[in-house]
Amino acid sequence: MDGKGWGDNAKAAVMRVGLLEMVKFGKEFFGETVHTGTFTEESAGVADLITSCSGGRNFRCAKLAVERGVSVDEVENTELNGQKLQGTSTAKEVNSFLKSKGKEQDYPLFLAVIGVLQRSFDVPCPFPYKRWAL
Repeated sequence: MDGKGWGDNAKAAVMRVGLLEMVKFGKEFFGETVHTGTFTEESAGVADLITSCSGGRNFRCAKLAVERGVSVDEVENTELNGQKLQGTSTAKEVNSFLKSKGKEQDYPLFLAVIGVLQRSFDVPCPFPYKRWAL
């Protein structure tokens, strides 16, 4: 969002959908052991989501990648002095997991994020589903 100069409303809409997908993922794959409060009341949930979308290495590298029109991996290599991003490797692992379960299409925002990371579509990406509108 920031790399394209989009406003706070667009960013908030994407964070909202992200939170919904996080809760859905937790409930779908961890059933009885996950509690909705983990996502809404604990630091690991919405607070971490907001922080990740507003600052830190993942945010900074994603923003630079969009602004420069290059891959996040390229920015990681040129800007982090040997450090690695956690978000990109986590996204790849989650994508692999969802693919193995045949569930990729059930998480449209995540599918868009992985598409941007893999450079299979550009930002703004053609969000693959109409069931949620930004």
